[in-house]
Amino acid sequence: MDFLHQMARLVEKAAQSDAAANELAKTHEQLQGIVESVGEGIIAIDETGTIVCCNQAAIETLQLSDAEVVGKNVRLFFPSAPILQMAATGTQYKHLEALLRGPSGVIRLLSTASPLVSDGRIIGAVALVRSIEDVTKTADQITNGQPNPAMEDILGDSPAIRQAKQMALRTAISSSFVLLRGESGTGKELFARAIHYHSPRSSGPFVAVNCAAVPEELLESELFGYEDGAFTGARRGGKPGKFELADDGTLFLDEVGDCSLRLQAKLLRALDSGEIQRVGGTHTMKSNVRIVSATNKDLEKMVADGEFREDLYFRLNVIPVWIPPLRERRDDILPLFSYFLHKYSAAMNCVAPQLSQKTGEILQHYQWPGNVRELQNTAQYVLHTCMDEIVRPEHLPVRFKQAASSAASGRAIIPDVRPELAPIDDWERKLIEEGLRRLGDTPKAKDVLAEQLGMSRATIYRKVKKYGLSDR
Repeated sequence: MDFLHQMARLVEKAAQSDAAANELAKTHEQLQGIVESVGEGIIAIDETGTIVCCNQAAIETLQLSDAEVVGKNVRLFFPSAPILQMAATGTQYKHLEALLRGPSGVIRLLSTASPLVSDGRIIGAVALVRSIEDVTKTADQITNGQPNPAMEDILGDSPAIRQAKQMALRTAISSSFVLLRGESGTGKELFARAIHYHSPRSSGPFVAVNCAAVPEELLESELFGYEDGAFTGARRGGKPGKFELADDGTLFLDEVGDCSLRLQAKLLRALDSGEIQRVGGTHTMKSNVRIVSATNKDLEKMVADGEFREDLYFRLNVIPVWIPPLRERRDDILPLFSYFLHKYSAAMNCVAPQLSQKTGEILQHYQWPGNVRELQNTAQYVLHTCMDEIVRPEHLPVRFKQAASSAASGRAIIPDVRPELAPIDDWERKLIEEGLRRLGDTPKAKDVLAEQLGMSRATIYRKVKKYGLSDR
């Protein structure tokens, strides 16, 4: 019986051991499944540099050709891998851009790593790795969050805008450089995005840079990037430029006429050679981008005056596309204004007002020096001055009153009203009263009205009480 009892205990222990082994194997499979399901590459090493974990995403990012890497030392593949220093010092890093030389050549990647610690001792390190190509595509989706519209989504049906859209659509299917010409506010970036949308590069990034908005001393590093330590204040690990971010896609150079002559020379070299070099760097990189540029300046005059390089002008001006100003497409003015009224009314959770006939005449005869951008801002303005269902002339900005005149007789369409003679309380009461009549007297309606009038929620309630307008 003792023998049977001992055998039973041995069998029980063996069963428990098998169960533990099965549970351990199950846990290992679960962890492996989790590691493989992560989109980023994961690689882990022990304190000697031996690879203990490497998922498929890491193998692809590191271009290891499905080699059996687990159990081998990472130095065999990448002698200067940053993760080795991490395992030695325990100093973690985040979003470090690294240039590694490995079996497949030079690899540029972004990495974040942390030490593995047990009982207060560093036993290895784990790193997340992503290729710069993957990072740039993600960055484009975030930083250029605006959707790239189809050409038919560009509003307007006048002959002038139809001709511009047809020309832009024809240029989209080629790889030639495009120069968009037009006044400020005509929608040049919208056209550039539409060209990218219809191009063979539509699956690649669209990256825009406003050459007039970036100080001259920073524009070079903005376009071409910079290496670690290139100048005082340079970010650790360096930073990719717009050319790198736009690789296999479209780079939109807005206000290209504002580039300095020195930068024009470097830009021309990049376009001619298809190669770029970061500020402070020695490594030359191939650049595969399509350039769509835009300007509101007279580049021909600038070339004649020596302010713009003639060779760069001809390089950029392969296919010019002229975008008409709003005053040359007057049939589009009222439809566009109505569109923006409805767009911003929906955002403010209120019903869009209608235009009076006289207001429509003023809008159509106005010269619109700021083009569509000015029209868009005017639509927002009237939503804060019009408190009823009809937009009247007095709701428009004062510049419209000054510019308005009758097309037939030359008389002023807007009478010479003097709102300053009315007491401010009467004007304020009228605005609130008309707003409550249009929106209602509910708490939500008052919140919307407060936003429209630029008041806080507490202020609108106090004003409603002050003027005796509640429960009307």
